[in-house]
Amino acid sequence: MPNVTVIDYRYPSRLPLDDDGEHVGPQLTDAFLALLQDCSGRTWQTARYVVDRTYPARRGVPEDGQTLGMHDVLHAHDLYGAGWSLLWGDGTLGGFEFVIGYPGSGLWLWPHVSTSNVDAARITRPLFCLIGNTERGLPEITHSFGHLVERVFERIDPAGCEAYLGYPLGKALNLPYNVDVPPTALPAANHGCIHFPPGARRHYDYSGEAGGQEGFLRRWLSSLPPTVWDALA
Repeated sequence: MPNVTVIDYRYPSRLPLDDDGEHVGPQLTDAFLALLQDCSGRTWQTARYVVDRTYPARRGVPEDGQTLGMHDVLHAHDLYGAGWSLLWGDGTLGGFEFVIGYPGSGLWLWPHVSTSNVDAARITRPLFCLIGNTERGLPEITHSFGHLVERVFERIDPAGCEAYLGYPLGKALNLPYNVDVPPTALPAANHGCIHFPPGARRHYDYSGEAGGQEGFLRRWLSSLPPTVWDALA
């Protein structure tokens, strides 16, 4: 059974091409899964789910594209039974980073948008789908994956997640953006969270990290307990 279902649109007319005229999604998939293998020490087996139409653009018809995309995620989830899915787009799903769903609680697009127009009764086991934006690249998809992992970790082991970060996840994510926060706003961190590395005083401050954002994300993912990777496999 695959660990990851890669959702691929046969006619991705909006997605960027490389210098050879090939869509960049498959290349980013290989690079991203290689990074995850380095961090987790696991091999990630993939299944490719080809959707025989264009990518569901959200611009102009807000709900249609979002609903179509979520039905594609649900179909891939039903068909392959993989631990999580990877959908490459171009930002037209509204810039959402991932979808998460549990039996009885429906589907949610991050950040915090309920997709109540999708048949939530079909969710019989945890569903996780990372929405990759091919207009951005590997650092950004790794950052979004980190957010997905934070939410999975918080769900399966709240106390363990808080200990790993050094504080409750919500405490950090609710801090104001674009301003320095006082040293008392967050206690001394352990590994920190995706937005706040240890010692950071504002969101996205990776200036004190060797290798910047990429170096921090690699170290953060590499230090996760095996139970978190198990939940995604």
